[in-house]
Amino acid sequence: MNRAQLKEFILENREFLIEKIMNQQMELMPELKEKYNSVMKEKSRSDISHNLNYLAQAVFIDEKNIFSDYYS
Repeated sequence: MNRAQLKEFILENREFLIEKIMNQQMELMPELKEKYNSVMKEKSRSDISHNLNYLAQAVFIDEKNIFSDYYS
């Protein structure tokens, strides 16, 4: 898979990836299930979506540091 295809995969499968990431987070931190209300869950989904978009763009332009620097 080349960079353009990977970018498209991330963007086209955004909802699936968001769901997988949310589920994984809840498994790793089960206390969040009780703590998060619907507004907090939606904010998390929005944040994940933004992060996926950022990752897709970093992959597309082949800039390894852009995404890792984003989290520094």
